[in-house]
Amino acid sequence: MIDSHMHLSLGMVYAPFNEEKLLEAMDTMSISLGLVSLVDVMEYGNQDQHDPLPTLSEYEGAQRVLEMLSSGRLFPLVWVRPMDTKKEIFFQYLADNTKRFYGFKFHPFHSRLPLNHDRWEIYFEVAKCFHWPIVIHTAIDEFSQPILVSRWAEKYEVPVVLVHMGLYTDHRQALEMMLRYPHVYGDTTWVKEVDLWPILEKAGPEKVLFGSDALVGGERTYEFYHTMCDTLRRSSQVGDWVLKRNAERLFGIVGQ
Repeated sequence: MIDSHMHLSLGMVYAPFNEEKLLEAMDTMSISLGLVSLVDVMEYGNQDQHDPLPTLSEYEGAQRVLEMLSSGRLFPLVWVRPMDTKKEIFFQYLADNTKRFYGFKFHPFHSRLPLNHDRWEIYFEVAKCFHWPIVIHTAIDEFSQPILVSRWAEKYEVPVVLVHMGLYTDHRQALEMMLRYPHVYGDTTWVKEVDLWPILEKAGPEKVLFGSDALVGGERTYEFYHTMCDTLRRSSQVGDWVLKRNAERLFGIVGQ
């Protein structure tokens, strides 16, 4: 089983949780592997925080996330900051370490930048060059609506994962994107189990990845997914795609 949406934390934004703590939580759910990004690259906090957070640059974050991993079970994504300068140094570092990373992580809400803004395009260009997927937080807010990905999906055949499939929505907009574009996918992060089955029926299990947000949701994050995962495991054809095969295919990692 592979969790496609996990995080590490140095403690700048959330409580600190390192690789060891994350692996302990994974083991409670029999999760073998996971894709992680570093939350301490976040640019802004909640909607009431108007000033940038004192966090790491995208360049510093890319370096730090590699330093934090040693088990071979976690695969790093690069959390990006569209407003950061020194892009040449950052992208050269990624080019020098291309095979050590597995994609980009976008968080339009925490960047305070709509997903269809011009500043995101450079990352699609680089992802296309590196053959990387892009994992994108999507939600009801003005920055993160799933429909905004259409600008890039029309132009770039880069695999895109719509995290949450539109948090705090009925998921229809995300489903529309998943059905319209063969390279756009969704994940289960904070999606209610009752809402997941109609999505799987309409889009097919080949379009949905298991993701949890561990441990941003706290040490008990995985409790939200127990019943969902049990049901998926019992349905071998559907569960195999959602719990493992899609992540293996999109990110080029080998499941266990």
